[in-house]
Amino acid sequence: MSSDSSLAETRYYTIKAWCLLAAATVAYGCVNGALGTFSFPSQRFLGFFATALLLVAAAGFGISLRVSLAAFVTAVIAALATTDLAIWSLCITLVLACLAYDARGQRLGELLGALAIGGVLIAFAALLLGHLPAAWRVYVDASVALSSWLAGISGAPHNLGPSAAGSGLMLVFTAICAGFLLRARRATDVLLVLVALLIGLVALVGFLSIVVLYWPLWVSGLLEWLDPQAAFQASRRDPAAVALHAPLALLVLLLLPVGLLPAVQLRPLPGRFLSPWPGALLGVVLAWLMTPFFPTAPAKETGVLFYNKGMLDWRVPRNGAFGLQQAGMFGLFPQYLQAAGYRTHRLSKMGRITPQSLAQNQVLVIINPTEMFSAQERQAVWSFVEAGGGLLVMGDHTDLAGMMAPLNTLLAPVDIAYRFDSAFSIRQWRTDYEIFPHPLTRRLDWSNELLRHSTGASLALGGGAFPLVSGKFAFSDYGVRENEANGYLGDYRYQTSELLGDVVIVAGATYGRGRVLVFGDTSAFQNIAIYNSAPFIVDAFDYLSTPASGSIAWPRSLPLLVLLLLVASYLVLARWRPLAVAATALAVVLTAAGLRWWTAAPLRFDHQRLALIEATQLNRFALAHWQRDSIGGLAVNLSRAGYLPLILRSGDWDYLQRARLLISIAPGKTYTAAQRQRLRDFMTGGGGYLVGVGWEERHAVAPFLRELDFTIGPAPLGPVPVRLKTEDPQLIGELRRRPQFHEAWPLAGETPFDEVLYEDLGYVIAAQRRIGAGKAVVIADSYFLMDRALEEENAWWPGNILFVQALLRDLAE
Repeated sequence: MSSDSSLAETRYYTIKAWCLLAAATVAYGCVNGALGTFSFPSQRFLGFFATALLLVAAAGFGISLRVSLAAFVTAVIAALATTDLAIWSLCITLVLACLAYDARGQRLGELLGALAIGGVLIAFAALLLGHLPAAWRVYVDASVALSSWLAGISGAPHNLGPSAAGSGLMLVFTAICAGFLLRARRATDVLLVLVALLIGLVALVGFLSIVVLYWPLWVSGLLEWLDPQAAFQASRRDPAAVALHAPLALLVLLLLPVGLLPAVQLRPLPGRFLSPWPGALLGVVLAWLMTPFFPTAPAKETGVLFYNKGMLDWRVPRNGAFGLQQAGMFGLFPQYLQAAGYRTHRLSKMGRITPQSLAQNQVLVIINPTEMFSAQERQAVWSFVEAGGGLLVMGDHTDLAGMMAPLNTLLAPVDIAYRFDSAFSIRQWRTDYEIFPHPLTRRLDWSNELLRHSTGASLALGGGAFPLVSGKFAFSDYGVRENEANGYLGDYRYQTSELLGDVVIVAGATYGRGRVLVFGDTSAFQNIAIYNSAPFIVDAFDYLSTPASGSIAWPRSLPLLVLLLLVASYLVLARWRPLAVAATALAVVLTAAGLRWWTAAPLRFDHQRLALIEATQLNRFALAHWQRDSIGGLAVNLSRAGYLPLILRSGDWDYLQRARLLISIAPGKTYTAAQRQRLRDFMTGGGGYLVGVGWEERHAVAPFLRELDFTIGPAPLGPVPVRLKTEDPQLIGELRRRPQFHEAWPLAGETPFDEVLYEDLGYVIAAQRRIGAGKAVVIADSYFLMDRALEEENAWWPGNILFVQALLRDLAE
């Protein structure tokens, strides 16, 4: 009986240990973005969900959660403050180390301690890949080389970046195995861990050679067997969209050798206390080095010079030119820089870059050049940068208008080159970015639209160049020289010879005392996007206008490596005690989160007609391009009326003191009492408040509107006026010159409105009230201010544009 009981106990321990190991593997894989099936925001959530499951499982296995539960709450709060993958990994490690501390004296505690050691190694690897460009390039090149070698055996060309090749999952598995190696008790245990690691390597090779290389063929064959029509539909889809899910297969394969690790006999956790304070101190210093600091603002009247030759359009949105395609390209770009305190100047069409033209400026901007720069111009540019100037270079996809040769010749000194391709995200860019820690990326996260990237070229890096943003799950769509009529674009589909995964779209470099930024696409700087991306753009110019020896601290390789060695030495001397690991991890994550908050970006924009478009209240509109629920048409109309439109995000409410107008579209989150008071003060002081909301979306804003004596009624009026079916062009033209509401609802108030702006069949749909020196305007239609009703890419409604223009003029008075 005792033998049977011991065997049952061993089996039960093995099951418990495997569950904990599997949850930890999934958690680390997710927070490092290694599962292509899910977007980065989803993986971030799933990583902490897996950690929560790990806690639940630990509690079910009899482990106390006295310390680890508090660690989990702290880790979640700290992780939300940063996008640095090393910090995210340390947050998971903090929880595991505290769990090991709670389970001290138990066999599961020893296993959790080994897992925490692996977590430290994962965080170290993420830190090196995120902060040291050379390490990241080696990582990418090794993955591409391995997939190319295997493809050579199979005869089918493949170039897989680490994300598509499953390298992130393999790195997590290897680090966990290393943690067990460091705690293994006997030589046979060491051998068992090495066997598990070997099986994992075989799984990776098998995954690359069988699953990834032939994944689309397998899926297509299966679909054809199940449903020929479905197979036809799948063949029309991008094979990359199918291959995106392949890392899940590797995860399943790796969980098999993970099952060997519970059998490893581990050394007991040291019981003697060792002070955690050295680790905490080292953690604070390490977090300080990892944080990309930024100056509060550049010198006043910093000069920016725009090179004026190439594929450029300096028009601004103007009356009479409707449709977002007619809004111009870069005309608003200098205006936003001026509103942020910069002085801008544009070379003449015949002007050349000379030391004299650069003398009074701190930043040079080159966009889409189509002519080769002379040797004298290139010398002037690089002498300017070497002396501390900033260089911003932007280009576009597939050698459009012949810009690739001028760009690559110019950028040769910093080893950055535009590829003859288009970088395409498999899903959508905003959920597939990999954001590298840097002063420029301090505002970016995995859910906002500050970086308005569209179709542009990918970048090849060498030398000291470093990536700033990459498409973790994007591919390089090679151009086609024969497709001249369509800008040499490719087929918009992933071919196996094209690079899949970790495609660089924004890069940087230093040259002497100067800084260089290179964008593979110009979309973020264009008129129809800059109202949203302007804070990110100003960060770029703040970075460029500060010499490398100035107050911006970019983490340098040597100090980081020294700190990593010191932290590793401390943990080794502490014999990897859970308390030492937890103290070090806690110090890093809390310091990083605090510094992120402390280095919050200051308010920069100041304009006599600053118009804020609210995005703080879960407003129901899209920030992406070319969607019917987008607000590009509204932003263009604000620019036509002389306003400077800007998206209002959480943390930017102080901008209300500088604004002339606040626009709220179908908010889904109720204003706080403090926000309501600020809005009343804003209107009393002369500001305008414009709300577009229907009865169905009224719930969040209805209490505040009642305070202003606006009530939206429940009677659905539908399209107002009723649309007439006619083919008479004269009548159609007349109807289009009138306002047309999409989903109108009646407005009412306890007192008469100061002005009724639109009324139909006895129902008031838009009205205005004076609030002190300002005005409040309500349009009882959630869609009226969106592109579908106002102005799209190649379609518009003149009557709505005229109505909005008149309203904006009135609110400006």
